[in-house]
Amino acid sequence: ADNGPSVGPLIAFCRTLFSNEFRSSCMRIISAEVSRLNDTKRGISVSARTAGATEIKDMEVAFERSFKDMCYLLQVLQKSLETLIQRCTGAAITPDFDEKPLTNKLREELLVGCGSVLATKILQYAAFKTGVDIDGEECFLSFSCNEKGFPERSHPVPKFFDAVDMSTLTFPTISLSCRPDKNGKYRDPLKYLQNMFPGNLGIALANTWKLCTDIDTSRNCCGDSLNEKDNLEEFLFHLKENCLLSVGIPFPILDKKSEKRILAERRQALLSKLESSENNEVIWMAAAVLIYQQVRNGTVAGDFSIRIVLNQLEKEKKISHTVGETIKKLSEAPSSTDLSLRRKVSLMGSAKNSKALATIASKLST
Repeated sequence: ADNGPSVGPLIAFCRTLFSNEFRSSCMRIISAEVSRLNDTKRGISVSARTAGATEIKDMEVAFERSFKDMCYLLQVLQKSLETLIQRCTGAAITPDFDEKPLTNKLREELLVGCGSVLATKILQYAAFKTGVDIDGEECFLSFSCNEKGFPERSHPVPKFFDAVDMSTLTFPTISLSCRPDKNGKYRDPLKYLQNMFPGNLGIALANTWKLCTDIDTSRNCCGDSLNEKDNLEEFLFHLKENCLLSVGIPFPILDKKSEKRILAERRQALLSKLESSENNEVIWMAAAVLIYQQVRNGTVAGDFSIRIVLNQLEKEKKISHTVGETIKKLSEAPSSTDLSLRRKVSLMGSAKNSKALATIASKLST
C-alpha cells in the first residue's frame, strides 16, 4: 500500500521525518550512550565513578552560578543601554535626526557580543547534559570567537563553567559555522544544530543562535532576516521562555537586589583592572564606564557604546567638563607614552563619588 500513488498521510509524514540527517543525529546520540555503557561494563572503579560524579556536580554548580550572573549582567547592560539611548535621542538638536542607525548599532553590539557568549554557554551545557559531542571530529559545527569588526583578533571560546568576568569592557562576537558536506555543498549551521539535539531542545537552541548571530539567514532553516538589529528584546523573551528546556534552569529575572550586586561587583572588578593596566585603551574605557556608573547608576560594554558614553560625559552637567576632555584626549592617543595623562585618567576613574571626582578634576586642571 506504501508503493502506490495514493500514499497515506502517516506514511508520507514518516518518510519526511526519517531523513538521512535525522538518522545521523539519532546514531550520534545512541553511539554516545553505548560508549558510556561500555565504559561501565569494563569495570570503572567506584572511586573513579565517585570522583567523576563529584567533578560533574562541580561543573554543574559552576555553570548555574555563571549562567545566572551572565543573565543578570545582560539585563543590567540592556537596561542601562535603553537609558543611554533615551539620553542620546532626547538630546538630538535637529528635528529630522534619524535615531534608528544609532539605536540599532548599540543594541546589535550588546546582542552579538554578550548575547552570543550567553548562547555559547547554553549550547555547551545542553550538549554536556545530553551527551552530544560538539567538539568531536564527527561534529561539523565550529565556533569562531573574534572582536566585533576585527576578525583577525581571535579569542578562545569561553567554557560553560567559566566564571563571568565582571570587568569585561568589550565582549567577543561568537559565530557558528559548519563544514561543507563531502561534495563541498554549503551546510546550514542552524539546521545542523537543530538536528543534533532531540525534539524541541534542538529547535530552542537553534532559535537562540538565530536571534544573536551574524549568520546569513537568507539561507538558513529559520528564514527570518537579521538586518533589523533590534532583536534584543526578542532574544531576552526567547531566553525567558526556553531556558528551562535548554539548561534545566529558569531564566533569572533581574530585581533590585541582583542589580545592585552586579553593579557593585562590576565596579570593583573595573577598579582592579584600571589600577593594574598600563594599556591606554583599557584605562580610558574603564574610567569612562566607572564615571558613567557614578553619575547615572548604569553600566555599558562594547567599544561603540563606551565611545557614546564618553561623548555623553563631555556634556554631563553633574561633572566638570575637564573630566570628559581628559579621558577623550587619552582615547585619541592609543599609543601615547604620556604617563601623566594616564595617571590623571586613572585617578578620575578611581574616584569614590562625584564629590571626590570634582576635587580631583579641580586639582588636575590647576
